[in-house]
Amino acid sequence: MAAFAALLATYLLGSYYIGMSVVVDVPYYALLSLGRVAIVYFISLGVGLAFGILAATNKHAERVLVPLFDIGQSVPILGYFPVVLTFLIIAFPHGVGNEIGADFLLFTAMEWDIFFGVVGAVKNIPSSVEEAARGYGFTGSNHLRYVVIPAVLPALLSASVLAWNDGWTFDVASEFVQFANSAGKLTTYSVTGLGSYIQLATQQGHIIVSWYGVLVMGEIIFITNQLIWHQLQNRVATHKPVLATIIRPDLQSPLRLRRRFRRLFGLRIRQVAQTVRVSEQLSTRALAVVFVVVLSVVGFLVYAHLPIRGLQAFVSDITRPGGQLSNVPLYSLFTIGRLFAAYITCVGITLLCAVLAVTKKNFARYFYPLYDLGRSVPYLAVFLPLFVTLHGSLPTGVSQEIASFILLMLAMVWYLLFNVVTAARALPTELIEVSAVFGVKGWKRVTDIILPAVLPAFITGSLLAWGGGWNVVIYSEYVQLAGQSTPYVLPGLGYLLDNAAYVLGDIPLVVFFLFIMSGIVILLERLVWRRLLKRVERFGVEFN
Repeated sequence: MAAFAALLATYLLGSYYIGMSVVVDVPYYALLSLGRVAIVYFISLGVGLAFGILAATNKHAERVLVPLFDIGQSVPILGYFPVVLTFLIIAFPHGVGNEIGADFLLFTAMEWDIFFGVVGAVKNIPSSVEEAARGYGFTGSNHLRYVVIPAVLPALLSASVLAWNDGWTFDVASEFVQFANSAGKLTTYSVTGLGSYIQLATQQGHIIVSWYGVLVMGEIIFITNQLIWHQLQNRVATHKPVLATIIRPDLQSPLRLRRRFRRLFGLRIRQVAQTVRVSEQLSTRALAVVFVVVLSVVGFLVYAHLPIRGLQAFVSDITRPGGQLSNVPLYSLFTIGRLFAAYITCVGITLLCAVLAVTKKNFARYFYPLYDLGRSVPYLAVFLPLFVTLHGSLPTGVSQEIASFILLMLAMVWYLLFNVVTAARALPTELIEVSAVFGVKGWKRVTDIILPAVLPAFITGSLLAWGGGWNVVIYSEYVQLAGQSTPYVLPGLGYLLDNAAYVLGDIPLVVFFLFIMSGIVILLERLVWRRLLKRVERFGVEFN
């Protein structure tokens, strides 16, 4: 009732202050976007469950699916969307390709969280449970029903929350797209929904209307999180452990299961760790070699001018006038610097919240409601209205840099906050009390206790945060508004990619810049974040 009252009040206030003719169709647009995100979520859920369980239980499938999905999540969504949308528009009748393209973008925004959440949950089923299930005849569908699904459910719900929010985040980009065709003519492709309502209002200069659409979208995200996802998570939290659900109490032998668990699970962890370590080293080296070789070959072809017809066609495509291929090294540094500035700010906020979570007893009471509110902000929908609002009082470059900085912060900070604050709150209260008795206070407590305890969660959150930042930086470096002959740009890889797609309409050049960006993302993830995560896994705090 409170949710319905809030939405009704928002609608009435909008009709009073903005005009009934402007907001009369907003409920219809909201239902369309809600239905689109919900349908794509269920498709993602089915695909993630099926392929996730298959990858986690079949070694041959794991060798194919996990690298495939890993590379897929590392490729910036908005980078390849114009290419995919162009293909779909050509392949399907008018209007159908637009809808399929919007659904495809939402699917790629949601799928990775669900797939890797399922794989991780199945992999973490204790070997004692698997041994007991096989011993008591749980195979096939019974094993799936009584062992796998109960084990997957908590992680699946957590992944669903992330997927649902990511779907709404990219709803704006999926429902309203502008890019150039091969002749350089700018064309708009859109589907009806709340995201296209916000984008169109911004393009037409109705900033109050676009902020109103952002408010409605944020309310829908917050309400669905509270009424659906939090309720489901609370119900799953009350379920019995997996072992108790598959074996009757009179058949359990705790001592035997405990011994099996220690022996078999410990052995499995060591074997899996060695296998993963070797495979990741090989895949990282192979990826680095492929990336360097491709760049070297392209550079050689560009400057050698070999008289080979096929090569000449390729070189002419990627060196098209206006493509700015020579700016790739410098603009790559600009984009990485922009991401790094937002990341450092997020780190400062996160570490402050971690210290408060340990030192202030009532911190969680205020943090989690504020976290839910902040996570409900559709930051891609916020960017354009924010930029236009700032542009009215600040120089163009400054306003776009500030809007880009805020967008990147909103895309990064939630991953860091959730992981680090949760790890900080998991510290035993006895440890804090004993440290206070022995005089470990102030900055020494932060450096000697809190930071080592949250370090693994901090690295994990950083890995996710940089992935989220790369996904949206493309959106912030190129802004084309209706009535403007030239776009507003920031120097960076995102601008080069958008320029190739939206101005030149050059598909080979788009693919090339996408390869550059994806290679940087994957190499940073493999060579920096995953290696740091392996090094800090040995850190932890236990109180005996």
